[in-house]
Amino acid sequence: MWIEQKTSSWRRSVSNHLEFEQWRLRVALLTARMIALVQQILAFATFEVFEPNWCAPGTKSAKATTVDQLLRGHIDFLDICLKECMLTSAELLRAYSRMTVTCSIFALYTSFTQVR
Repeated sequence: MWIEQKTSSWRRSVSNHLEFEQWRLRVALLTARMIALVQQILAFATFEVFEPNWCAPGTKSAKATTVDQLLRGHIDFLDICLKECMLTSAELLRAYSRMTVTCSIFALYTSFTQVR
């Protein structure tokens, strides 16, 4: 969808259709905001949660003598990541889910309207 909005048909001005120009601008702005949201969520999870906690399972797995200890270290890592990504709160998870579903539906809708 975003790549399609970079094509010349999206950049070409249609001066006698003001409403269409305004619609295109709103679609482009909403797309940019949705992309920024997804990038911010991904950056937070990657650099603030996963990366700092990544070393702990490695040191625990090196010290593990049984499979149970290895699995316990992995489960601890997953629990820490879930908590720090704030995915344990049902309310926050519901809001995150709504945002991602809305972004997906919008992307599908705009790609469908561009094909026609």
